[in-house]
Amino acid sequence: RFLALAWRHGLMPLVCHHLLNSFTELVPAGHLQKVRDDFQHNSARNLLLISELCRVLEEFEELGIAAVPYKGPALALQVYGDLKLRSFVDLDLLVRHGDASRAGAVLTARGYRPHLDLSPVQESLLSRSECDRVYLREGRNIVLELHWAVAPPYFSVGVTTESVLADCARVEIGGREVGVPSSEMLLLILCVN
Repeated sequence: RFLALAWRHGLMPLVCHHLLNSFTELVPAGHLQKVRDDFQHNSARNLLLISELCRVLEEFEELGIAAVPYKGPALALQVYGDLKLRSFVDLDLLVRHGDASRAGAVLTARGYRPHLDLSPVQESLLSRSECDRVYLREGRNIVLELHWAVAPPYFSVGVTTESVLADCARVEIGGREVGVPSSEMLLLILCVN
């Protein structure tokens, strides 16, 4: 029951880490192996996502597209200091609204496809009424949410993309230093989410 609750609340990697490092004698053998397997599976998945994030960020940088990862691996590093201690299922990148279509083209060239097939008119409406576009990379089962705002325009949120880009902290992700939302910005973004 405890392990099921840890999964449900997204805390399984953190629970696994502590069970494996401090409380192995308290965990029944069958469950201990499951904990090890779950932790290793999550770590492997996170490494795949980090690798992809680094490649996308590198391509964006080459084209002059400023991008800030948040939630997912960036949050794991900011909060826990370790990518393995948080589970995440997708990647979230924040770009300027004016760069969103170029960033989408980069993703398409990398083998992603938009989650929804939209006409140009629908694409324009989405751009004005929402804050993100979901892209899927088949074969690797990667979901990447490309955000051009922290929240849709119908939310009264005073956090702008420009303010996030201007107030970044630096963390190392996959061997490269990357800008992520500052702690104060991160708190506001997470409250909105």
